[in-house]
Amino acid sequence: MKFKILFIFCVVSTIGYFFLPLKKTTNPLISHKISVHFDSRFSVLFRAMIDNFLEEQQKISVPSSLLAKIIKDQFPAVDSVKIFTFPDKSISISMTAQDPVVIINNAKLLTKAGAITACSLFTQECLSDLPTVIIQEEKIATEGSFRRFMSRYAQQLCKDYNLLWYDNTHIQLQDKQKQYVILASDQTVFSQDLIKHCQELEQKVKTLPAKKQVWWFDVRFKNQIIISNQKGERV
Repeated sequence: MKFKILFIFCVVSTIGYFFLPLKKTTNPLISHKISVHFDSRFSVLFRAMIDNFLEEQQKISVPSSLLAKIIKDQFPAVDSVKIFTFPDKSISISMTAQDPVVIINNAKLLTKAGAITACSLFTQECLSDLPTVIIQEEKIATEGSFRRFMSRYAQQLCKDYNLLWYDNTHIQLQDKQKQYVILASDQTVFSQDLIKHCQELEQKVKTLPAKKQVWWFDVRFKNQIIISNQKGERV
């Protein structure tokens, strides 16, 4: 009798073992403390966005091994993400920012790597010395020719000129003193000699017997500069 009772107990125990609910694998994002170290160029707004984002990732049990890629995909302003796990299983996340190149329409930002992101994700100190460009359509910012031109010339040109980009063949560099405009294309090579030559020409044409007006220097053609006034009258 004792043998039968013991046998039944073993069978029930074995069946119970197989039907017990499986325990979920512990996710380090859920169970342990996360600390984030931000690049100093990131704004308070960006930091709050990341904090909220990490809370959401904890809720849906995202593995920490995938987190770096997810952050970079979701936030183009981020250049690199490093994740460190310590013996107590706490997690430290370090983020660096993309290098900003130029402000677009006072709202967006083009980075050195070609990413477009919001200005509000960076501090005012970071934005204060950046050049600004005005474009007619936001889709222009996604074009390769725009990104290449800005990465190459924005810092050089925007010190002395307001830059307006209409399309690849119509780029206006408006002298900040409102004396003249250089009309260029994305194929124009802006050497120091070209800029100096336009400045010298402006000094000459403004002595012409005419009312005060803005002169245009069209440098889109090879080995020539076409000079005209705002009425389209050529010199």
